[in-house]
Amino acid sequence: MGGALNIVGCGRTGQTLARLFQDARVFQVKAVLTQSLESAKQATDFIGAGKPLSAMHEFEPAPIWMIGTPDEAIGDVSRVLTRCNWVRQGDVVFHLSGALSSTVLDECSEIGASVASLHPVQNFANPEVSVGQFAGTWCALEGDGAATQILRQAVEAIGGQVIAIAPHQKTLYHAGAVMACNYLVALLDVSLDILRTAGVSREQGAALLAPILRATVENVIEQGVDNAMTGPIARGDIDIVERHIRELKRLGPESVSVYRELGRATLAVAERRKELSRDKIGQMKELLAGD
Repeated sequence: MGGALNIVGCGRTGQTLARLFQDARVFQVKAVLTQSLESAKQATDFIGAGKPLSAMHEFEPAPIWMIGTPDEAIGDVSRVLTRCNWVRQGDVVFHLSGALSSTVLDECSEIGASVASLHPVQNFANPEVSVGQFAGTWCALEGDGAATQILRQAVEAIGGQVIAIAPHQKTLYHAGAVMACNYLVALLDVSLDILRTAGVSREQGAALLAPILRATVENVIEQGVDNAMTGPIARGDIDIVERHIRELKRLGPESVSVYRELGRATLAVAERRKELSRDKIGQMKELLAGD
């Protein structure tokens, strides 16, 4: 622990991790390269350490490399690092992609570097906020033994928790995380539009939903999905669901489509609970199937 860290690509996730690593003296940030010298300076200012770079050739070797670029650039960065001899045998190279495994860093691996992928399951919309919220965050980790051992210690040193993911399951893992986080935001956008049509502004709607959203998430965490599920579908209220669909049709196909699609997923949870009669389940399936 405590080695020098070079960073290629330092967006919101990278800045959050780098700041935490630096503050905890897990790694010492040495140099940062982003899309522009200006954004590199902004990143190093936030991190509180590191030299902002404007080009790849300005790097000097370091024992730890973090790649926080968009997914499609990770392989190219790996190739440049090896062909320019910045990465050496025994170095640790890791990327932050949720969907890609460490195999995208094969060129680094071939010269004797230890490679891994590290993906924190957290919302990094604002690094200033994310730094304070990181404690307890789960981080999916996979890769070579040496790299994962170092990164596990690093994550735990900044208050995170590690879950091991098999390389071939990385994309599927990421899809599950995306649906829970990004799709929730999209769902709330649709919900707020529906509330606006009902005369509730988006600002008022967000305030109205905040307590029940927080309670629902807490209930899922503490009691599990089956016990947290409530609402008309879970209760088998055919008439209410029918009225919802009738009104949503007036707003356009998107709202009713989202309602029905998620309604079918909700009904699957209700079926697992075995509290609805077969007749109720059949009627609800027919209603949610569409016209």
